[in-house]
Amino acid sequence: MKRTAELVLGIIGTAIDFIFFIALGLLLLLINIGVGWSGLEAYFDDVLSSFLLILLGALWIPVISSFISFLLGLIAVIKVSSRPRLSGGLFIAAAVVSSWLMFSGVLFQSLFYLAAGILCFVRKETE
Repeated sequence: MKRTAELVLGIIGTAIDFIFFIALGLLLLLINIGVGWSGLEAYFDDVLSSFLLILLGALWIPVISSFISFLLGLIAVIKVSSRPRLSGGLFIAAAVVSSWLMFSGVLFQSLFYLAAGILCFVRKETE
């Protein structure tokens, strides 16, 4: 059975996760090497600079979760034809991992993963 819909939805979700991972990772690396907030610390008091450093540390969480959901989505896309039930579980796991990113404006990949996972479970194979 062809699973074109699951494959396309999975590839779109994986591509969005990869783009988000690369863009936010590069932004945080630029900030960490001194291009970003390190120059601002001299202008602010200690409370605000420590808050900015805590915020900088917390911004790695979306990068890590988008990388994890990217890997789950990539494995699911690779296995979608041979093992659709495993792919469905991996797509739904990727949707759960990336679903909290909806608050940062990157909602679409979790919806794509969820739709692909549901399609993997619902569509029956024809012999």
